Amino acid sequence: MAFRSAAVFVDGMPGSDNRLARAIALASRHGAHLDAVALLEEPPFNYVAGAELAIEVWSEQVQEMRRIASGVAGKAAGQITAAGLSADSRGDTSVIGGISELAALNARYCDIAIVGQPLPDSESERLHSEVLDGALFASGRPVLVMPGGNDAAPDFQRIVIAWDAGRTAARAVHDALPFLKAADAVSLTLIDPKAGSGRYGEEPGADIARQIARHGIEVSVDRLPAMGKPVAECIMTHASDFGAGMIVMGGYGHSKLSEQIFGGVTRDMLRGSALPILMSH
Repeated sequence: MAFRSAAVFVDGMPGSDNRLARAIALASRHGAHLDAVALLEEPPFNYVAGAELAIEVWSEQVQEMRRIASGVAGKAAGQITAAGLSADSRGDTSVIGGISELAALNARYCDIAIVGQPLPDSESERLHSEVLDGALFASGRPVLVMPGGNDAAPDFQRIVIAWDAGRTAARAVHDALPFLKAADAVSLTLIDPKAGSGRYGEEPGADIARQIARHGIEVSVDRLPAMGKPVAECIMTHASDFGAGMIVMGGYGHSKLSEQIFGGVTRDMLRGSALPILMSH
């Protein structure tokens, strides 16, 4: 099992070139086709200058943004083909609320979407959040979130699976199988699992570890105490100690609204991880 196509979302903002380079390295390793997708935000419509003039000015601005988006995508596709890979490019714009729909559409026709990390207070946070939301919730495909400040080549030889015995985590494990099969070491990591409950069973992690092992994957089960620390911090600390190059986890076990209000492991991981995260929903 391997992935044969991917969509990498580029935008010309800080981190975009690194994300593209890492996507090219990953696609080369798997012999995959790579789509370069640039989605940019359209300027807001301004009525101050009068309706007719405002429409004309706004229309010109939108067309210019679309030209920029097409140029960013085309340049990225050129770098992909220069690396010896098959590539397509697509550039488009929308108001910020519509970016997620475009992201979902573009991610739907590939095996995996590679997106930017929505870092708090960065100039790209809103755009990256919209792209991630669309790709994760509406595409039906897994998403690989590339950290913004890391330009190292992707090394997925050691992988941590953040396992909570939930539906989205099970989906993520399945979607990550091409990476798990190619890895040298896989840690199935559970934070404060409760043995004997209907969710985890008498031996937490054993059931899913057996399922993973049936694919010829060697996996260790690591049950870790939180000791009062946030779950996301425990996962990231263990990933660092394990020497992991990727974290696999379900995305948003609760609704986005509840995560925004109460916090959540997904949000904390997205904000704090220095490693790529493969997420599914």
